[in-house]
Order: sequence, then C-alpha cells, then structure tokens
Amino acid sequence: MDFEKILKEKLRNEEIEQLKRQAKTNIQLEELENKIAENVEYWFNQSINCGGCALKIDTCIFPGKGDFERRVSGILESFPFVRLLGDTSLEEDEYLVLYRSLEEGGHHFVRIEDDGTVMEKEGCQPPQKFQGWEN
Repeated sequence: MDFEKILKEKLRNEEIEQLKRQAKTNIQLEELENKIAENVEYWFNQSINCGGCALKIDTCIFPGKGDFERRVSGILESFPFVRLLGDTSLEEDEYLVLYRSLEEGGHHFVRIEDDGTVMEKEGCQPPQKFQGWEN
C-alpha cells in the first residue's frame, strides 16, 4: 500500500514538473512570437512608403518626375489594378486612394477605408489616421 502511494505521489510530481516545463516553453514561445511580430512590423514599416501602404502592396512607390498628369500616368502604367474613378463609382472590392503631387517633387498617398477612416503612412512610421496635408 505504501508503495502504491509513493508511486502515485512520484507520478503526480513528475506530471507537475512536466506541466511547469511546458508552461516555461509556452512563455518562451509566446515571447518569440511577440519578437517575430515586432520584427515583421519593423521591416514592413522600413520597406514601404505611403504609396505602398495606400495600395496595400509591399513596395515603395516613387511616381517619377514631370507634371501631375505624367506622374499619374506612370502610376496607372506601373500598377494595372489602379484606375481613375472619374464619374464611376467604386466596385465592391475597391477602395479609394488619394494622391497629391507637389511641384518641388514631393508626393503623398492616403487610403480611405470602408468605414471612412483616412489612413496615411509617413516614412518609416507605422500607418496612422491621416492628419491632413502639410502644405
């Protein structure tokens, strides 16, 4: 009888130790997943600009030189999924992107989400709510 009791106690202690090891492993795994998520966000923010964010693609967009029409033509040629809205309305799978080009060469894209929120991305910063045009 004592042998059975000791064996059960030992097995219970081993199960407890195994659960403790698993808990440590789960904590380490969670920490690793958090680090990976931070790195992904960091590199995402490093590798795209306002244009990539607005068009939901993982690249920087530099529309080139020239007047506004030439820059817009360059965007339309480079990205066939982009179209001018004109007098038409948005399709169900589309969203609105605004583009501003400055004479001195600057540009900025913003995206309007389905809920009406206007989003932008400045440099290496994460996307945020649009704060308005600077100039």
